[in-house]
Amino acid sequence: MSMVPDAIGRLGELKWQTTAGGAMNLLAKYWHQGAAISRRDTYHAVSTSWKTDYAYDTYGRMSRIEHWVGAQAPFSTFDFEYDDASNLV
Repeated sequence: MSMVPDAIGRLGELKWQTTAGGAMNLLAKYWHQGAAISRRDTYHAVSTSWKTDYAYDTYGRMSRIEHWVGAQAPFSTFDFEYDDASNLV
């Protein structure tokens, strides 16, 4: 497992090696909004064509999950909304 920082030292990518001496494969990629993570992509198996995107609002609450295969539109999307007390509605 390898953690790759972004330009200012925050977690930018996670990579893993499936075989000894093999190439490092992308496992997750992170985008930040200040100190908080605003989006995280998780890649499945050893291909970046299958992935799950997690989006977060400015308060760090999960706001969307999308499942992708390839570069087309996501095949499933789940949106989350919260009330003023941060309860999921």
